[in-house]
Order: sequence, then C-alpha cells, then structure tokens
Amino acid sequence: MLQDLIHEYLQQDRGNEISLTIPIHEDKRDVKKFRMSDAGKCRLMRYWKRQGKEMTPPGVEARRNMELGNVLHAWVIQALSDVGALESAEIELEDEHRIGHYDVIVSKGSRRILYDLKTVNGKQWYWKVDKRKGPDTHQVFQLVTYASVMSVDECSIAYVHRESLQIEEFPVSQAQFLEIVNDDWKILIDAWNDQREPAINTEPWECKYCPYNLSCSYASF
Repeated sequence: MLQDLIHEYLQQDRGNEISLTIPIHEDKRDVKKFRMSDAGKCRLMRYWKRQGKEMTPPGVEARRNMELGNVLHAWVIQALSDVGALESAEIELEDEHRIGHYDVIVSKGSRRILYDLKTVNGKQWYWKVDKRKGPDTHQVFQLVTYASVMSVDECSIAYVHRESLQIEEFPVSQAQFLEIVNDDWKILIDAWNDQREPAINTEPWECKYCPYNLSCSYASF
C-alpha cells in the first residue's frame, strides 16, 4: 500500500520546493529505560546501554547512513501527509522499563496500519526483497514491541530503497510473535530488577556493529 501512496504523491503538482521537518533521535538520549528500538538484540548490550556504559561512537559512514535514513523517513512522512493517509508519526511510547518512538501509522479506510520504515542499500534490498529473505529478527521484535503498547489493526515493515525510493512491505503478525517478544523482554527486565548482567544472545552479525565490541570480552567479529 505504501508504494501506491507514494506513487499518488509523485503524481501531484507540487512545484519545485520540498520542505521537510526531520525528526532526529540522537545517540546521546535518556538511558533511564531500555530502548524499544533495541528489541531482540543482544540483551547484554541493551543492559549496558541502560546502565549508561560508555559506547564507541559510530563512524563517519554509519553517521552518513543515519542522516540519509532521517531524510528519507521525513520524505515518506511528508508524502503520506500530503495524500491524506497519515494518522501520526514519530510519537513517543513509554512504559515502566521501556521507551521508544514508532515511525508511522497510516489510515486507509477503516484500517490502521503501523509501519516501521527501514532504508536499505542495493545489497540489502537484493537479499531482503529480491531474494525474499525478509526482515531480520530484531526488526520484527522492534515492531511487535511498539504494537504491544498501542492499538493498531495491522503491522508491517517497509523497506525503502535508498537510490530508487522503491518500497516493499513485509506484514508482521503480532499474534505470531508476541509471546516470544514478551519473553525476551521479561528476561532482560528481570535481570535489571536483580541488577545482574544477562547472558549474551547475539545474532552472528551483531558484534561487528555493537557499540561495545571493543570492550566486550564476548565479542567475535
């Protein structure tokens, strides 16, 4: 559906000016709670982040990608607003132990769809979309976490190609993943309440991109 809405936006006579308000969530944010956006990632990393342990700052390439992601997110939100499909975007969610911001809710008729927007390069698009590998586990966990503290009809991860602005959606069943997502959070929150470091549970790729990979004795990359 998002691709159709973007197509509708591109058919409009918008003139020669685009004005974007870009919501940016800085790395140096409040760490008094776990970040919902870290759902499904290594529990030890998430524990250390809430403790405020010093992280290795992202490199120039990572910062460029984050900036480009912010711009493209803002552009998609602008487009959805202009075609009248945007209900809300970048709204903060919070409970006792977690805080986060969901990307966008689209209203189409009676349907309210929660979208998590992921900007990807050509290589990522090839594997996730062309080869139908689909979303990473932590991306699914992140979306289901958002949905678990709000009320929506559907959830979907939408990949946005950085070069072509093509969009591909992968619906996510909250019912299918809710129990395992809640179990993951329970293990982490119980560890926090007991003030003990949780065991690592990394995906193979995580250590390479972890902000603690230079100081973590478990890191392998």
